[in-house]
Amino acid sequence: MSSFPHAHPAGRRFALSSTALAAILALVAIAAPNAAAADAGGCPAEVSNPFLPWNDDNLYRLAPDGDFETGADGWSLADGAAPADGASPLGGASVLSIPAGGSALSAPICVDGSEPFAKVLTAGAGGPGDGARVAVAVIGSNGTTESAGTLRAHSEWGLSRKLRVPDPIAELDSFQYRFTALDGDAVLDSLYVDPHLKH
Repeated sequence: MSSFPHAHPAGRRFALSSTALAAILALVAIAAPNAAAADAGGCPAEVSNPFLPWNDDNLYRLAPDGDFETGADGWSLADGAAPADGASPLGGASVLSIPAGGSALSAPICVDGSEPFAKVLTAGAGGPGDGARVAVAVIGSNGTTESAGTLRAHSEWGLSRKLRVPDPIAELDSFQYRFTALDGDAVLDSLYVDPHLKH
């Protein structure tokens, strides 16, 4: 993996008056509906714009262990695919290594009807030309599988194109991405889904 950029296989007590307590409860009652609305579909609501260095200011949410900082927890890895020590472009200490012929199936990603696509950071080496080819498939919770095309993982880290979620799968409760290195060795990091939020 050396050919990849930076990759290697007693607190105080307070008495509240009844008036103060009532005021706090009123504030909680007002805030609760807003919190529920942010997570109405049961999916994580925390979003950020991680891809600003690539001139993408859209909001995204991290796929389950999409930064591989907990060892690809929940992912299914085959034929040599494995977490690896490496400097992530976004500051993490782990990446996902997928050698030629290997594959990685993401942990299930929650769907609330508004996840139209995802993006991921890629790097690669050893394939024909500059980098490696990575096939991407989207698999619904009912087993439906759709191709999301092929990515080219180049020698330097880069941001992938949009990995779209077909409408029939987006209507299910969850889906997964499967990444397969067709030729050459690939490295992935930072799989984020777009919750279709606007600024």
